[in-house]
Parts: sequence; C-alpha cells; structure tokens
Amino acid sequence: MSSQDRALPASQQLIEQTLAARDRIDVLFNNAGSFNALGAIWEVDPDLWWQDVIVNLRGPMLTCGAVIPVMIRQGSGIILNMRGGDQIPGGTGYSCSKVALQRLTELLAKEVTAVAAPILVVGMGPGFVHTEMTQLQADAPEGRRWIPGSGRAIAQGRARPPQDCARKSVELVRRATPAFHGKAFGPDSDLDAMLAEASPQIPQ
Repeated sequence: MSSQDRALPASQQLIEQTLAARDRIDVLFNNAGSFNALGAIWEVDPDLWWQDVIVNLRGPMLTCGAVIPVMIRQGSGIILNMRGGDQIPGGTGYSCSKVALQRLTELLAKEVTAVAAPILVVGMGPGFVHTEMTQLQADAPEGRRWIPGSGRAIAQGRARPPQDCARKSVELVRRATPAFHGKAFGPDSDLDAMLAEASPQIPQ
C-alpha cells in the first residue's frame, strides 16, 4: 500500500480498493455492529458506550459518504443499513445508535432524492439472532441482569437464523424499486404487499 493510500480514511480506502478490483460498486451493506456497553448508563464505561455509537452510526455515515459519489457517477446503487433493537434498557449505546442509524437512512434517502441521485437507500433489521453479541448478553452478569430475554431466547431456541436476514437482504437487492426507498425492513417483511400498496404512486 502506498503512502497516499495510508493517508486516506479507512472508508475511502475500502472504496478505492473495491473499485480497483471490480470497477464499480452496486451495493453497500453496512452490517458491522457493536454492543459492548452492557448495563445502566450510570454503570457502563463511557468509552465503551461511545465506541458502540462510533461503530454503529459513524461507520455507516463514513462509508455512505464515500460510496455515494461513486454511485452517482455510475448511475445506480443500493445502500442497506443494518438497524437493530431500539428499546433495550441496559444497552443504551447500541439502542441509541441504531435509532439514529434508521433516522440517518430516512434522511439520506431524502438527500439523494433531492439531488436526483439514482440510489436506493433502505434499512434492514435482523430480528433476534444468536451471535457472539447476543451470547455476551446471555453470559455477562450485566447482560443477565438488564437483558435477560436474550439468554432465555437462546436457551429456548427462539433465536432467528442469520440466513433469514441474508435471504431478505438479497431479495431486497434483487427486487429494488423506488417503493422501498427510505423504508425499514425485517426478515418477515412482505415485499409483495408493499409493492401492491405502493404501485399506484410509483412513476411509470
């Protein structure tokens, strides 16, 4: 990597390296997530709390800001922002950042529309999935105290397989339409019903 590459922000490096390998970027899926600040807000390490916000909100903001000029130049693009639980006492850093990410998704959709950019922006939620993140909630004393539902869901086999979200994300990309712009989806979202409801408003 050249000294010029090292000087670029990581988000811009990612975009440049992808373009060098593939010439274009059709889909950006902001899927990284952090949930390390477990406990009441007066108990948690403020640095861990803020790190959750940095990963969950600042990260997608930076990657979106870096990729949108590319998508505008190439004439198309789809952005999926992975949202998450928004009412989790004992996980306020995660919850607040995910609420903000969904609002960012909605506003970003309005911004690209305002400049007639041919980009689709949507939010995607996974539901409750058994991951390292949710296992930490089940194992850590703070998680068992504040988020006991995670441990119960894992023990009872009620965690959703990650493939559900992956399949719905692929379906969203495959069936991309202006009717989805700025909206939030989950693994059980009925895309056919949404299209049927929105079709009279879609310009022909």
